[in-house]
Amino acid sequence: VSLACRDTCGSCDAQPTKSPSSSDNSGPCLRTCDASSVVVLEADILQICINKCMTDSHCCGNRLNGEAPYSSAARLSCANGCEIAFYRSTVALCKADCDVANDLADCSYAHPNIFKPFNSCGDCQEGCDGWPELGDCANGCDHANTLRNIGYYQYEEPESSNTCETENIPRFLFGGQSNMEGWSNQALPGSFQEIVNIVNNNNLSEQQKKIDWNHI
Repeated sequence: VSLACRDTCGSCDAQPTKSPSSSDNSGPCLRTCDASSVVVLEADILQICINKCMTDSHCCGNRLNGEAPYSSAARLSCANGCEIAFYRSTVALCKADCDVANDLADCSYAHPNIFKPFNSCGDCQEGCDGWPELGDCANGCDHANTLRNIGYYQYEEPESSNTCETENIPRFLFGGQSNMEGWSNQALPGSFQEIVNIVNNNNLSEQQKKIDWNHI
């Protein structure tokens, strides 16, 4: 199966949290979802769209049932376009995602609404001799548009008003941990071990116990 969370459903809300140095609730927020808010694309529903791809001679198959975990030539397949369509509300958004993925100088594409990244530098299933072409993913988007009655293009896109503002999140480091932005190079070298030694107090000399807290 392929999973995603519907950000705008009633049970999936942005929960504001107060930052340590802030007196208001404008700090970072967390999104929580219960089981009822998870969108699930089953392999058999995806296969119905892929069957339409096959009629256009797109042979790359279904990654959800293990048939074709990869596409190739650094391009998403028609089958991948079908999967993306399930997690978008319009054909235009689906095709835009295909363009983003195909323009990446990378073998992996992480879709914002799909848990498992796409890998486009492997081989399709045995017996599939053709490579995906540039427009194949978009063809999958078009085929999915004929299958709205079974769940395609029913995804609820997050509203812009629900977007969390994170520009003012206070950033600090504790003992070598990376901060919230992931810039671990800003950590003070050796500070983590220094704090471990303080906690354990493993026969430190008086000189070792003198710490410049302004640099931790």
